[in-house]
Amino acid sequence: MPNLHVIIGDPDTRKSSLTRCLVGVGRVNHGSGTRWDVALVRGAPIKLFCKVASLQEGQHAMGSTAFIRFVKDLRPVPDEILISLRVSGGRFPDAVDYLSAFNAASWPVRSVALMDTSAIGLAPLRALAAGARVARVPGSSIVPTNASAALVRKVWGWV
Repeated sequence: MPNLHVIIGDPDTRKSSLTRCLVGVGRVNHGSGTRWDVALVRGAPIKLFCKVASLQEGQHAMGSTAFIRFVKDLRPVPDEILISLRVSGGRFPDAVDYLSAFNAASWPVRSVALMDTSAIGLAPLRALAAGARVARVPGSSIVPTNASAALVRKVWGWV
């Protein structure tokens, strides 16, 4: 069961930019995902599977069941995953629906970044991410991404 680190926001709230800033991934990883080492303030670095685009967008979009199956088929299966989700999924489920499915699969949410006001107001998140480190980034669409990343790193305990 992997630990989840999730960035949640509407389109154009700089979710992908934050992902790239947090782990150093480039644009080439917009679809399938790859692994990165992330240093922590305390403890050994983590090996993180990272997917830049939110699960609900682009040609590589997938529902929660498909994503769970995709991760279980990876070799080796990752212990840590960084993903982003849109608050409202359009033709795919909403962020809360994904988190409910991950919770049912016993995938604990360890860290959450809530980008802008619509994500910050997600009431069901409290139950789905109990005990998670939650970073709130109001105005993420206008705040410089490196400032958002500094805030998220501090809350999440990432270097």
